[in-house]
Amino acid sequence: MENKEKKIIGKASNGQLLHFSAGAVIERGGKYLMIDRVSPPFGYAGLAGHIDEGESPEQTVIREVSEESGLKVAKCELLFEEEILWNYCKSAPAHKWYLFECEVEGDATQNKEEEKAMGWYTKEELERLPLEPMWRYWFEKLGIISTRHKITLCGSMKFFDEMEQMKKVLEEKGFVVDMPERFLAKQEDDNDAYKDLNNPIWQLKHNAIQAHFRKILWADAILVLNYEKNDIAGYVGGNTLMEIGFAAWHSKKIYFLNDIPENVSYREELFASKPTILNGDLSNIN
Repeated sequence: MENKEKKIIGKASNGQLLHFSAGAVIERGGKYLMIDRVSPPFGYAGLAGHIDEGESPEQTVIREVSEESGLKVAKCELLFEEEILWNYCKSAPAHKWYLFECEVEGDATQNKEEEKAMGWYTKEELERLPLEPMWRYWFEKLGIISTRHKITLCGSMKFFDEMEQMKKVLEEKGFVVDMPERFLAKQEDDNDAYKDLNNPIWQLKHNAIQAHFRKILWADAILVLNYEKNDIAGYVGGNTLMEIGFAAWHSKKIYFLNDIPENVSYREELFASKPTILNGDLSNIN
C-alpha cells in the first residue's frame, strides 16, 4: 500500500536507486492470503509495501498487514532478506526485500480502495493464479509452488500482435512469459521525433529499454521473435540486438524463433550470442 511518509532510499549493488520493501506470507489452514491490487504491480500478491523512514522492516510488515487486510500480526519471523535487481516500481529500478512469515489474528477485510480482490488460496490454487512476478519468485523459492520456466519475448514492436499471440501459446505450454509494454507499439511510427533529441518520446523509450532489461534479468531465457521485416527474413533490429547482448552478458538462454538474418552488418555478433535456432519449433525450448 502507498504511504504518504517518505520511503527509505538506498543504492543497489549495481549503483541503481533502491527502495526497501517488506512483505508477509500469511497461511491459515493450508491456505495463503492474497490480494489483487488496483494499481501496479498487477497480479495476485501477498501483503507488502515500502519501508518508510523511521520504520524497521518488522514495523512495516505489521503496518501493511493492518492497512491491507485489517488483520493484527501476532508474530513474524524473517524468511529472506534479499536484493532484487529486476523488481522495480515507478520510482525505483530495484528493491531490497524483507520477507516475513506472519501469524495473524482476526478476520481479513478487503480494502476496496487498494484491492480488486482478496482471498485465501491453497497451494494448488496458487499454481493457477496469475501471480505478480515478485510473489511468484517468493512462492517458488519457498517451495510452495513449482518452479516454472520464465521467458521474456524480444523483437521489433512491429511484431507486437505476434508477441501477444506467442505469449498465450507459451503460457498454455506452462511457461511464465513477459513482453514489452503496449504503449511502445503506438510510438513506433512517430517519425517527427527523429528531428528532435529533446522530444519526450526519447525519455519514454529510455525508460522502456531499462524496464525491458529488468524483464530479461527476471527471466531464465529470451525468445527473439524475428519475423520478416523490411524485406529481411529473420529481422533483428538495433534495440533487439541490445537486448540479446544484455541477455548474453547475464548468461541467459537465447532462442531465435527463425534463422539468423543474412543481410545485416552485425550477423557475426548474432552468431556470437550463441542462440538456439528454433525454426518455428517451440518444443525445443527447455
